[in-house]
Amino acid sequence: MITQSIQNKLERIAKHYAFHYGFDNQINKLIEECSELVTTQCQIDYLCKKRRHTAEDQTKAKELHAAKISELADVLILSRQIDFLMTMPDFIREKKEIEKSINKKLTRQLMRIGDEENEFNNQRNIDRE
Repeated sequence: MITQSIQNKLERIAKHYAFHYGFDNQINKLIEECSELVTTQCQIDYLCKKRRHTAEDQTKAKELHAAKISELADVLILSRQIDFLMTMPDFIREKKEIEKSINKKLTRQLMRIGDEENEFNNQRNIDRE
């Protein structure tokens, strides 16, 4: 998804921020960026639900799309920084806890997918009868 050049920049920035700001500060920054992304998406959703769209709305939609892309980039950058920080010895405990939580969540999602696939296949078999 990202080029090696971007990956190198991310690692350089992550190393700097790890020591300069610390892990918890980067988590707080990620929360802030996620909040900005949510706010932008809510504005987009509101604009899409309007019954009539003016030329001003079309301009606003373009601005909001650009803002959404920018905020999403911020979220992804910080997520990757935090992911990189967790490879450092100081953050091994957090990494193990997060990996355990990710594993649980992925297992639960796979179970849901399996349930949905079974339900779909059962409905398909009923429809064929």
